[in-house]
Amino acid sequence: MKRVAGVDIGSFAIKAVEIEYDSKSLPRISNFGLVTLPNGAVVGGEIRDAAAVTASIKRLWNQGKFSSTEVVVGASGSRVFIRDLELPKMTEQELKGAMTIEAAQFLPGDINEYRVDYESNFQMKRVPRGNLDYMHLVAGDVEVLSEYEVAVAAANLRLAAIDSSFIALFRTVSLLDEIASGSSVSELLKSSSKVVRFPKINRVKADKGDGLLEANDSSDLESKGDSTDLLDALADPMRGRSSQVIVIVVVGADKVSVGIAEDGMLTVARSLDDIGGDLVTKSIAREFSVDLATAEAIKRSLGAFSDVYEEIDADIDPKRLRTVVRNGIDEITEAITTTLSSYLFQREEDANVRVLVGGGGSLTAGFYEALRQSLSPEIELARLDMFESIELDVPDLSSADKDRIASVMPEALALALSRWIGSGPRHVVNLLSGDAALQRQIRSASLYSGAAVVVIIAGLAGLYLLHNNELTNINSQISQSDLQITLDAAQIAQLSPVAGVRTTLTNAENQVRAVLTNDVNWSVLITKLNSATPNDVWWTNFSGISSSGSGPATVSFGAMGCSQQSPSHWINGIGSLSSILDPWVSSSTTDSGKSCTNAPVVNGASANIVTFSSTATLAPNPTPSRFQSYLIGGGIS
Repeated sequence: MKRVAGVDIGSFAIKAVEIEYDSKSLPRISNFGLVTLPNGAVVGGEIRDAAAVTASIKRLWNQGKFSSTEVVVGASGSRVFIRDLELPKMTEQELKGAMTIEAAQFLPGDINEYRVDYESNFQMKRVPRGNLDYMHLVAGDVEVLSEYEVAVAAANLRLAAIDSSFIALFRTVSLLDEIASGSSVSELLKSSSKVVRFPKINRVKADKGDGLLEANDSSDLESKGDSTDLLDALADPMRGRSSQVIVIVVVGADKVSVGIAEDGMLTVARSLDDIGGDLVTKSIAREFSVDLATAEAIKRSLGAFSDVYEEIDADIDPKRLRTVVRNGIDEITEAITTTLSSYLFQREEDANVRVLVGGGGSLTAGFYEALRQSLSPEIELARLDMFESIELDVPDLSSADKDRIASVMPEALALALSRWIGSGPRHVVNLLSGDAALQRQIRSASLYSGAAVVVIIAGLAGLYLLHNNELTNINSQISQSDLQITLDAAQIAQLSPVAGVRTTLTNAENQVRAVLTNDVNWSVLITKLNSATPNDVWWTNFSGISSSGSGPATVSFGAMGCSQQSPSHWINGIGSLSSILDPWVSSSTTDSGKSCTNAPVVNGASANIVTFSSTATLAPNPTPSRFQSYLIGGGIS
């Protein structure tokens, strides 16, 4: 039996899941564990302190008694890019050239600053859309990836692959249902053409009413029963049904990963940085003047980890704590729903939308309830449970522990399984430096000369001092494959339709950019304004003007209130919004003949209705505009 561990290096902790597998039987989970990281060692998916990460990996391996020395890590964050492509059928050599052209078109900066790889989107092989190839294209910044390599090598482990965390999740969620539905190992490793569905999931019950306590305990989740047909129409969207949109959300400590797939194509893969579980922790620390470690313990004592935390010795008022936690959760859920709303807003037709949520931050007390309340009632919310279809060979594991592990470690399990999936004929994404050397030669040949490539690795000797064995393996593989690139002028001409489409899309993007640069997401802004409007004020009219380039965006209101104090209440209410600058009441009149029902009596007489006008200036970028959604982060980025 072979063993491999998937390692998810987050900003709060390093998580590992070890599996055993061979070519004849299904994999099983043989071990798992996590250790916390020093604050600031990893930020937004990028290693800032490689020595601290190495020390934590060594501690995890020693304390967790992991036996595997082969690991797969996942890359994510703002410097890892993903794009799903539809291309005409090509040979493998032509496909490499097309991928190079595509990568050069959308990557910021010099393409040589990235490592690029791709794999077939096997989900789309089940969709009859003509003579097309469907591919996942992934690129990672060389500096970011090199830090992973250094940290793992220094921990005396062999880094087998650097996968994309997003692609690994979507790939594995599809695969696990095939396991649940009884596919054989040979079928799985050869990527059979079966309809793929998501594995059995746990749905979220209705809220308990208090908005916080134990909202994420295993007792607050119920099994749905049989495997849920979440990817049924993804596999076959030609059945006359609405499009199927699957959203995977992983809430980490300092970032939230959001992936959106529609009818099998991964259309959004976005990392929402500087937001996550740490936001709640830091809010608790500030509110109650405690250190971050104590604040984290307080947060976890309320939710799914309440049974493993002793009572915290701190002067904490429960009501204040409830408010602080809920405010932090609201910021996280708003970022998630804004991302989803901006995507759905672009669509011209309805879709069946399902959101699967995991990650340690999702275990914060009250998170599921808050997210449920912020989503449209038509959207189904469910727990991302990737342990359901894999044998868990770990003794003395309670059901509560299993639920927690399933929520905290989806990416680590997906990364481990990617090695098993790649053990067959199917190629999976690998951004290791050896592949990068090949990619650089492929790029040079396809873009400039079209001649045969001689792959030179001697110049990489310094980088490979930490793992000479891998360098030997790479040289052997290159010699055996006798790599030849024969993309001559005729072959490149076959790719001209791809380049032509790219030019058309670029021109269209520039037109949209010109229209939407100064645009404001008015629906989001109005929602915020409405929530900040005091109870004794109501609007009679509203108008907004986007920035013209020479001046800021402005908003104007006509409003009515129940007393002379109402305009003051109005100023204080909307003035609390960071998106509103310099709110002002330009005029007001009192109607002595009218009064508000149930208004307070002042000096023996009911308060009279006040009619007033108000204006305000909008702060720069007051809401995520449609320009940001469409052109900056609306697609794969």
